[in-house]
Amino acid sequence: MFVLVANFGCKTHQVEMAERFPEVNNYINLDKSFSSSVNLVVVNGKRVVVSPTGPLNRCEDDVRRFFDAGEAGIKRALASGARKPIILSLDSTVFENSLLVTLLGAYHALYTTLEHRESKPAEAKKADALGIWSTNSEAAKAVQEKAQSIEAAKTVYRDILGSDPERMAPKMVEKYVNDIFNGTCVSVSVVAGAETLRKEYPCFAAVDRCANTVERHQGRVLWLDYNPGNAKKTLLLVGKGVTYDTGGADIKAGGHMVCSCGEINLKKIILRPVCTETRVAQPLLLRFFTL
Repeated sequence: MFVLVANFGCKTHQVEMAERFPEVNNYINLDKSFSSSVNLVVVNGKRVVVSPTGPLNRCEDDVRRFFDAGEAGIKRALASGARKPIILSLDSTVFENSLLVTLLGAYHALYTTLEHRESKPAEAKKADALGIWSTNSEAAKAVQEKAQSIEAAKTVYRDILGSDPERMAPKMVEKYVNDIFNGTCVSVSVVAGAETLRKEYPCFAAVDRCANTVERHQGRVLWLDYNPGNAKKTLLLVGKGVTYDTGGADIKAGGHMVCSCGEINLKKIILRPVCTETRVAQPLLLRFFTL
């Protein structure tokens, strides 16, 4: 199944669609809302999901319109039973990264949670493949490789952020990070232990004090070093990750303390670039310090 992402208000796209997909224009003439909603049509005997970006000429419009269109189009294709959707993204004269962002939106639609992948691996896979059609195959291949690298990093981010606080308790985060970077040029070192943390990271230990009686809840400090061997610059990044704030003491009304696991966001924001760098091999020495 094809997923066509296009801006129906763009004259260039209108001309290209008229040349390549003339049947789509017939649907536009039949349905006034066709250019503003996701639709499943038949073109030359093939099922095609048409996912418009919407207007791109307003002050609030940016390249994220392509992300939303790519995500919505893939979701519609999956709902129809497609297992190998193919993205047809028409080039944008306004946003040079439109294809990249469209693919990121498509990948976002294909993501499944870590718990689902672990508990029901056979059911967790939403599609068997994702294809790309472009008039410039070489450029599309480069964009696809970049999109896959970014999506791999975003998957790590979503796995840690979106999982249950127990599934991603400090000890489990440590194991997950070690597994992710095993065999790469990223070295992972861990600082743990109540006495060591009180001495080296007293503020960290203060937050950890109510949780350190439970082994799996004991805090950790992770150091990640990315060194491809040809580094010309050094960059240091620090991120805070809180799986349960105030050291494990529930002091918020209504049980909302558990929602503080969202504060772990900064840790994942730090993890995302190092995951990407391991795939693109940039000449940069990165040191990541995550709490």
